[in-house]
Amino acid sequence: MRTLDLGCGSNKTEGALGADLTKGSDADVIVNFDQFYYPFKDSSFDHIIFNHVIEHLTNVPQVMEEICRICSPNGILEGESPHFSSSASYTDPTHRHHFSYRTFDFLASPGTSRQGMLRRVLGKFYKLDELKHRPKVVNQFQKIDVRLRFNPLYRRLGIEWLANIYPELYESFFAFIFPARDIVFRLRAVK
Repeated sequence: MRTLDLGCGSNKTEGALGADLTKGSDADVIVNFDQFYYPFKDSSFDHIIFNHVIEHLTNVPQVMEEICRICSPNGILEGESPHFSSSASYTDPTHRHHFSYRTFDFLASPGTSRQGMLRRVLGKFYKLDELKHRPKVVNQFQKIDVRLRFNPLYRRLGIEWLANIYPELYESFFAFIFPARDIVFRLRAVK
């Protein structure tokens, strides 16, 4: 399996090709992710790791399209980013975007997982299928998993479990009472 660690910094995934903007990093290739096109051939990687990079980039939909280009058919993109309720989302002045669970409704099509009755009812209120002005990249990735990650105390209290069952309710009413730490995502390239 060919793996690319985009934004590897000094913690490059073992066995992966590392790409980063910083010359002092563990990167094998120096790449500015805001400049297109990346120096990789089409369908080069089966697995792309994208940890704590997406929030720094200028044009997220265009970056996602470029990642899809270098991802093999059915290749996996996995990563994480600070959740908008996390203080880490606002601490770094180079963060350009603050992500919510629903951000991925604009970046990937829904997966094929079965939905419970409450999820279907919430879908009618939130009208997930009627989101307008979604970029074309939404058809290039399919969500495998998008979940919220919390600190250990909130995990033990069951807040992480509840927030991941009903993320729209969590973000609407409880996000700043019980802030999440990160959004963790796994997407599949649809080619």
